[in-house]
Amino acid sequence: CGKQHLATGRVGLEARRRVDNVPDGGEVVHSGVSDVADERLAEVEPDTDRMAEILDEQGKPRFIAITMMDKEQADFDKVLGQVNKAMHNRAVPIAYPFGSGPNFRGVVDILDGKAYEFSGKDLKETAIPADLAGAIEDAKNKLMEQAAEGDDELLEKYLETLELSHDETLRGLRSGIAKGTTFPVIPVSADSGKGVSLLTKLLAEYGPSPLDVAGPKK
Repeated sequence: CGKQHLATGRVGLEARRRVDNVPDGGEVVHSGVSDVADERLAEVEPDTDRMAEILDEQGKPRFIAITMMDKEQADFDKVLGQVNKAMHNRAVPIAYPFGSGPNFRGVVDILDGKAYEFSGKDLKETAIPADLAGAIEDAKNKLMEQAAEGDDELLEKYLETLELSHDETLRGLRSGIAKGTTFPVIPVSADSGKGVSLLTKLLAEYGPSPLDVAGPKK
């Protein structure tokens, strides 16, 4: 797979070279830690924003990994809101965390409707926590909306029925990802490896092939 991590840090010619060498998309890594007492952290990190600009210039899709979810003050929803502010509400979670900070204990695959609890770096299927049912339903509806916008035929059906099947939603999302209009978001902890196996699975499932990607903007 040609996807490559673009970790936050100093961005320069090396970052651009790395993006140029990624044939089918990039993965922008964003800290999930949000210090609400510090207004300077109320905006998306400049390095993350710059890497997104480079991917835009190259016409390449992106996945967004919100990491450090097992750290104190990790706040997935708040950071997702910050990312969406910079990306015109095109970032949509395809996985949702349950628990955060030291209690980050699992993730929900939104489209499949399956929850996984961490067992070391591995995943063990479990029931979706009852207190997340509403958030998961909202997130799934958002996925269907984004999928519909990625495909004219699906948009027509969605406007008529407000529903798409699993396969239709996946098809529309993959189309939107390839066009660079939909940015899937996945929560992980890089340090502990929590969520990384699901991240790998979802990258393979949702990621476009090089033939699907439009290429650099003229």
